[in-house]
Amino acid sequence: MVSHEKLEKGMLKQMELQQVFLPAEISEFETPPTPTQLAKQVGLGFPMVIKKIDLPCFGKWNAAYLKEKLGENLVVSIAETPLGNADSPLNTTDGSVFVKPHTAEMPFGEFVDSLQGSNSFDSHKPVRYLQNQDGCMATAYKILMEDLVDNFEWADEVLGVPELVNLWVGDTRTTSRLHCDSFENLYIQVRGIKKFYLIPPTEVYCLDEQFLTSATYVPDGQGGYNVVNDENMPKTLFPTVNPADEKTHNPIYRKYCRPFVVELHEGEVLYIPSLWYHQVQIVETPEDDANVSVNYWYPANCAMPQYMKHDYLRYTSLMLRGYQDENYESD
Repeated sequence: MVSHEKLEKGMLKQMELQQVFLPAEISEFETPPTPTQLAKQVGLGFPMVIKKIDLPCFGKWNAAYLKEKLGENLVVSIAETPLGNADSPLNTTDGSVFVKPHTAEMPFGEFVDSLQGSNSFDSHKPVRYLQNQDGCMATAYKILMEDLVDNFEWADEVLGVPELVNLWVGDTRTTSRLHCDSFENLYIQVRGIKKFYLIPPTEVYCLDEQFLTSATYVPDGQGGYNVVNDENMPKTLFPTVNPADEKTHNPIYRKYCRPFVVELHEGEVLYIPSLWYHQVQIVETPEDDANVSVNYWYPANCAMPQYMKHDYLRYTSLMLRGYQDENYESD
């Protein structure tokens, strides 16, 4: 039987080797890459920032314009939390849980107006974030596609056709915690600034992924929220590390993890390779307005070797930390 020590040594060694061969900094392109340049970046599996692309939405999509375009009375689904922590690990008196937001239905105008002057926490004022991840730009917000494009010529040959296009609107109280997706991601910052923490999938052992009980924020009727566990739902495997909070950093993370940090400004695009862990924090909304982003999700080739490698590293990390879950084991 392979000892814990030898297994861990192999995990740490592959991280160190990966860090030697990966670039030390996120690649930057002043203008959109050629298909050949993009293919090289995708093949390397490494993020890049495009400093400038031309889209009509830039300089146009403020709160007033969005309300006029979509209509103040359009009913939208909004994620509500007390701490800006939708889909996030949370320590409670009953242990750690994976808490989902309360979903509220409200007129778009009411939602946008609620963001004004909301860049500080108030225990009686929920943090609201429009974060529909269902291709909403093809349905509820389709009219906004007039200011975008259906696809990018420089990306078509390499990434194919976008599978989903999503809209994100919020304020500086919101952070999307560290997670990974099975999509190739082109993330466009339309208004304001967001900070991204990016961690390669080879460093999954650093992130202390745990099986967390599913829970949901439920309004308590007095302006606050209760955390209600759902014991009937499968547990969620999720990183417990917050790159922005040292209190969550475990010894392996402190010693071996090398997160990349990117501040994405208006008019810039970030390419996030599939499986890369990323945490997204809104850091600035101009003139007390809304922070607005759009992302294009492209299907990834799950038969690629990096998917098998990530699955192996993830499973080995769980073994090394002694975490088990019957549902995960049976998959």
